[in-house]
Amino acid sequence: MKGQDLRSRALLLFVVAIFACAGPKMGASPEPIAASACKGVGEVTKASAGIKGAPVLLLEEDHASRAGQIQHAIALVRLHDSQGLRDIALEGYLKERPAIDTGWVAAAAGTGDTDAADRRNRVAVQLLLDGEISSAEFIKLVYDDVSLHPADTKSEYEVELDDAALRAPALFLAKIAQRSMTAEQSDKAQSLNKGSEGLSAEERQRKNAEMVAYIISTNTWTQEKARLLRPDATDISAEVMLAQMEEIEARAKKLSIGFEPGESGAMERNLRFWRMRIAASETIARSAAEVADRKGIKMVAACVGAAHTEGIVSKLTAAKRPFAVVTPLALKDHKKDGDLTEEMLARKYKGLSVYSDAVAEVLAQAFPTGLKKPEPGLQNPFTQAKAQMYMRIDEITHALVGAGGGPPDKLVGGGPPWNFPENHFNDKWVYIDPRRIERIADGGPGSPMAVLLPITLNPNDPLRRKEIWVKARPGRADVPGRERRDVETMLEKMLLIALEEVSSETGPSKAVEDKSGRVQITLDTVAAVGTTREAAKGIALKL
Repeated sequence: MKGQDLRSRALLLFVVAIFACAGPKMGASPEPIAASACKGVGEVTKASAGIKGAPVLLLEEDHASRAGQIQHAIALVRLHDSQGLRDIALEGYLKERPAIDTGWVAAAAGTGDTDAADRRNRVAVQLLLDGEISSAEFIKLVYDDVSLHPADTKSEYEVELDDAALRAPALFLAKIAQRSMTAEQSDKAQSLNKGSEGLSAEERQRKNAEMVAYIISTNTWTQEKARLLRPDATDISAEVMLAQMEEIEARAKKLSIGFEPGESGAMERNLRFWRMRIAASETIARSAAEVADRKGIKMVAACVGAAHTEGIVSKLTAAKRPFAVVTPLALKDHKKDGDLTEEMLARKYKGLSVYSDAVAEVLAQAFPTGLKKPEPGLQNPFTQAKAQMYMRIDEITHALVGAGGGPPDKLVGGGPPWNFPENHFNDKWVYIDPRRIERIADGGPGSPMAVLLPITLNPNDPLRRKEIWVKARPGRADVPGRERRDVETMLEKMLLIALEEVSSETGPSKAVEDKSGRVQITLDTVAAVGTTREAAKGIALKL
């Protein structure tokens, strides 16, 4: 009898253990899991227990923040490695688009190579650091078992907010403020715009903006509205933004202010944009919930702009779903250093690199573009080509030169083709002929060794095919915290190094190249790009 009791007790403990390992308990708040994942890089700003479906972890972001993307990537790595996260719902990933396929990554990283996974991680970290990919795309690049789920629809996502629509609220506020201006204030406003006839279009626009800002400041109500709608107000929800726009429009109607047809139309487009983004919040919440209800799902991460947080939280709360909102410290603390500029974001909307330096321009010449919005770039030929090129350069550099310019990581032949098979570097968007790879000194006698090689971009398209030359070797300026040991994985360590590098920047990011024309291919491989062999060879890589 006693033996049977022991067996029964053991069985009960086994069952309890299974449920304990199955993920968060039903009715429990996912806050502890979220707090642990974002420790040191984010903060749980909202959380709720629920009774329906797997937990939804809402990672809110400022799309221009490179630091915020890296902080979320660290949290996602921790969730993947310790909590079983395998599913991410992504704003901007349209349901009408083909499924994202990253099979090309493994091919470019190399197969049967013990360094392939590390190479893949190094390049993914660099693309994230450069601002070319988001945290969700980063996780998909480094983990084959992660699924990205579309959370947006084309009709809601592709509503344009053109320049006129963007300026419409300020124009409405200025016309409202003019109704209460004194004669003295009117004279001052006119003086601010005097002498603009001979100026350039940019200078005239600046003076006009200065005049409009002054007019708005003369009225307490319009001044307060302008403060709420400031361009850097990334913490304002879409619902609040729409309410403010509608209030401005209503005020203008009440005062019977006349507008040109183009002005009224611009305000209508502004209102429609925010109404569609509010509708998108409901779509994103529903999409995340659908994934959370699938069998075997432990949790779902949803990566969205902060303007969607309020609407999504409202929907999840009403549906009694467990959720936690994670705000990266860069967003919480309003840190803007290292952010992408408006121009860089505009380039990303077009499917281009965020940078406009030599490397980006060379790639742009070889690949077609045309996307209107910054949808996930992993299917973009440009992004794939850049990743393939970086991985191949990193592989060749480590093979022929090794860490620090010393002995190579693995034995290779004493000269071209260096024991590489003829088609070893034959990717869809990038081709390197191993017979043309050279091993040279970076400078004079006794200087570190480097590799010099030609790369054919878009080799299968005769009209866009382009050859460039690359010189590369291991190296990077000293990064604080590089020997950090209080992290769980090498991948997290690399991300922390990248975060420290972004955080050390002052002002918005400008270019991926430094003043000498050097490009960081990975955290420990530096390169220079030229249109000819001599041009690339002539750039010193010594850091």
